[in-house]
Amino acid sequence: MWTNVSPCFWVFWLSYYFTLANGVMLAYLISALSPNMEAASAILPTYVVGCCKLKPVFKAQPFRQTVPATVPATVPATVPATVPATVPATAPATVLATVPATGPQC
Repeated sequence: MWTNVSPCFWVFWLSYYFTLANGVMLAYLISALSPNMEAASAILPTYVVGCCKLKPVFKAQPFRQTVPATVPATVPATVPATVPATVPATAPATVLATVPATGPQC
């Protein structure tokens, strides 16, 4: 029964489990550092909402692959006919061969 489940289910389940565990750990940490439960009940939502609102401010920039400015000597001077019309003929060969990396298709 459990062997026929999609691998994406296990990825979802593990991410849900670890997110839940982090939430419980954060709640215990805030309650341990607070002077009383009323303060902990006010501090925890304030901290979580603050983190959610400030996340776009501190978000890391996406990885950008660098492309050499010159065409290597082994690349033919003409572009093959299979290249889409949107790619300029003067583009380096590494641009033509670059395929964006994607994660698992769930």
